[in-house]
Amino acid sequence: YDAHYIKEASQVRVYKRAADCLKSLKAAGFKLIVVTNQSGVGRGIVTSGSVKSVNKKLQDTIMADGGPRFDAIYICEHTPEAHCHCRKPKIHFAKLARRAFGLDLERSYFIGDKDCDLDFARRAGLRGILVRTGHGAKTFKMLVSHGHGGADHVATGIKGATEWILSQDCNP
Repeated sequence: YDAHYIKEASQVRVYKRAADCLKSLKAAGFKLIVVTNQSGVGRGIVTSGSVKSVNKKLQDTIMADGGPRFDAIYICEHTPEAHCHCRKPKIHFAKLARRAFGLDLERSYFIGDKDCDLDFARRAGLRGILVRTGHGAKTFKMLVSHGHGGADHVATGIKGATEWILSQDCNP
C-alpha cells in the first residue's frame, strides 16, 4: 500500500495476503529486495529516520503476519532534480543487488505500481510486473492510452503477481 509521503510508521498498511505471497516467493528461492524512491527526504518533507522507521514497520508487519524478512531495502532519498545515480528508473540498485546476492537479472522480477518501476525493470533486464493496486490503476490507464503495455505482466495485486511469477519457467 502506498500513501504519498508516509511520515510515520503508524501510517503503514500492508495488503492482505502480502505476507503469504512473499513467503511463497522466498520458499521458491527468490531474494526479496525492495527498491524505493523517497524524494520526501530530499524535499525536507520527511526525515531519513522516519523512512527507516516506516520500512522497519513494514518489515515487522509482514513478519508478524508470518512472512519472511526482506533480503535488502535500497532507498533513494534524492529528488528527481538532483539527477543522482540511484533514483529509479536508473538501475544502480539493481547492479548492487546483483553483486550482493549473485542475482541473474534476466531470471528476476520486479513488481511495482508506477511507470518508473516498469522502466527500472526494463533497463535492468528484469521482468516487470505492474500491479493495479496503489498507483497501478492510474499507471495502467496511462500506459494503455499511450499505446504500449510497458509490462511483462499486469496483475490485479500481489497475489496475482506471485501466482504469475511462480508459473514461469525462469525461476531462480
